[in-house]
Amino acid sequence: MRPITNPVGQAVEKWLFGGLLALFLTPLTLSLIHRSWPGILPNSPWLRNESLEGVVVKPPHVTLSWSTLRTGQYQASLAHQFNSNFAARELLIRLTCESWYRLFRQSPLTSGIVLGKEDCLFTDYHLAKYCLLRTSTAQLEPMVTKLRSLQEACDKVGTPFTVLITPSKASIQPENIPSPWLQRYDPRPRAYDQFVPLLTKHGVRFVDGRALTLEIKAHEPAPVFPKGGIHWGSPSAFATAQALITALQSRDKPLKPLEHETLSLSNSPKGDDADLVRLMNLARPWRYPVANLQVKPAEKLPGNPGFNATFIGGSFTTAVAEQLSASGQFSEVDAFFYYKQDKRCFVKGQLHSLKSPVPQVDFDREIFASDFLIMEINESFLDFTDQRYTNTFIDDALNHLESWNGNRLPFLREGEQHMAYQPGHKISFRADDHPFGHARDCLSGFADCETGATWTQGPIATLRLSLPPPKHDLRLDATVGAFIHLPQLPAQIIQVHANDQWVGEWKFTDPGETRRQAIIPKEFVDPNGKLTLRFDIANPTSPASLGIGDDHRKLGIWFSKLKLSDYHQGR
Repeated sequence: MRPITNPVGQAVEKWLFGGLLALFLTPLTLSLIHRSWPGILPNSPWLRNESLEGVVVKPPHVTLSWSTLRTGQYQASLAHQFNSNFAARELLIRLTCESWYRLFRQSPLTSGIVLGKEDCLFTDYHLAKYCLLRTSTAQLEPMVTKLRSLQEACDKVGTPFTVLITPSKASIQPENIPSPWLQRYDPRPRAYDQFVPLLTKHGVRFVDGRALTLEIKAHEPAPVFPKGGIHWGSPSAFATAQALITALQSRDKPLKPLEHETLSLSNSPKGDDADLVRLMNLARPWRYPVANLQVKPAEKLPGNPGFNATFIGGSFTTAVAEQLSASGQFSEVDAFFYYKQDKRCFVKGQLHSLKSPVPQVDFDREIFASDFLIMEINESFLDFTDQRYTNTFIDDALNHLESWNGNRLPFLREGEQHMAYQPGHKISFRADDHPFGHARDCLSGFADCETGATWTQGPIATLRLSLPPPKHDLRLDATVGAFIHLPQLPAQIIQVHANDQWVGEWKFTDPGETRRQAIIPKEFVDPNGKLTLRFDIANPTSPASLGIGDDHRKLGIWFSKLKLSDYHQGR
């Protein structure tokens, strides 16, 4: 091959060679700079590789040795580290993905994202469920029968149960499905069309979020499913949460309808409104209309101490759980995702804690102690092969109830605080003492504090403490009194528990102040020092019900002071 002698050709050759050289050397140079002088590069996440979406499986660490050098494992490990972490890697990936999308109108990834009409994104999984896969009534009925059994079991233990059906984007917006998928649509009834009549037939209570979403679709200012997301928008979740409140109100629970403070439109989607388009890792952000709805905190109705709600379901529960929590009527809303994949706890409308995975479910305190149990089932998961986590949860729950002793335990609140406590110090329950203010957030089942003491309100009262793991057993000393009124209420009997372990019984036949004790074995205290003192009141009663005033609180006992101290037997 003869060398290029044309000046223009030589210039092009030089520019091409220089560009290729820069393409290979710039990432290496930037990486060396970033490693030698951290922070010197511009604060762009694209240069620092900080905002790519997706999951990367890290290979095992390879140590330097003659063996790994000889086999090439160490060299391959170094090469993989550089390929995964060199500076501006994200910039190159985003430019490549954007170019692929512009040229071929396809997602650049192999993640199953499908570009529909008007650039509406779907997943091939949901499209296949909607267009192709069909389930017979015979395959659905066993699960519905189990749901009926679970509902009956929940009614027996006093936990209102409801099934929540959530929609699929493909089912709600079929007009945006790509034509090749619609051409393969199977006209036979889908699983959803058979599931709803089966629930009605077997008497299972349910809220149909799919029907509600279809109902509001024509009236919403923005698509009910955002263009770049796979989950419903906040207005659809709000309509379903509102229907849940109505359903729960019918179970004699004092709840108020949800209200929203603001409903605004935006062209800057965030969170679940852009979960699919983020996975495409494009260079240019998408702009499309989304509706943002903020729930207005409701004033608690008399007799509502702040309920608990527990969801078992998938990712569609997040928006509903957040909105119920934001209403202020729920002290905590928990969501078990796909049963044990993770547990998310919402307090005041915010994600308070995340446990992933869930090592063990405490059915007594996390499921059946809840004020409301909601089983969310997405219409895409009604296929026989996707009922596994639903059936597994129901089987485990029903098996657990076979040995239930009839004692309804207090709800395990992930969002509750534990007061830092040092044994030997007194905790005051008097409103005019400063220590009481610190303890207030760690109490449940107590009325508002009064000048000299604080009453328990309802059948269960708890105090949550965090103390150094004890080396000795502990003695609980309490200055207390009881609500007694002759002849209707001659006595109060209190069962005292430490971390759900029985430690004593207090019987009161006189309304005056007295001192009571209980011994707590050190083994009953959590290894991390967490201790929940629980007082089960046998007969909480309101003065109004006895005709001695207009106080409708169900009072049991009152506390003035409480102290834990080391207990040495024989002293």
